[in-house]
Amino acid sequence: MNRTRKLLKKRILLTGGGSGGHVSPIKGLIDELYSRYSNAHRNILFVGGKPTTGSDYEKTYEQTHFENREDINFVAIRTGKLDRKFRFISLIKLLSVCNRMLFIFGLI
Repeated sequence: MNRTRKLLKKRILLTGGGSGGHVSPIKGLIDELYSRYSNAHRNILFVGGKPTTGSDYEKTYEQTHFENREDINFVAIRTGKLDRKFRFISLIKLLSVCNRMLFIFGLI
């Protein structure tokens, strides 16, 4: 069956973090979007983590799998962990992540 690929009309933001269990599903989703849409590589952005200061790791799990792939728009940001209890530092971390996301999308 010869099927013409469509154009992706919306921009898609993919993200995940933590244990690394999100990497395989995201790879599968990206492959499926690429097979369906001819312009998917221009309209999909994957935002992953960057190691926090003082981390034992040079790269995060997302960076290892997505950073050097030319077919994926990948941006790494430092996020840190957000506490479940409200503390002032949690608010600062949340605002910092929001600031980085606005910067990535060129809104600030």
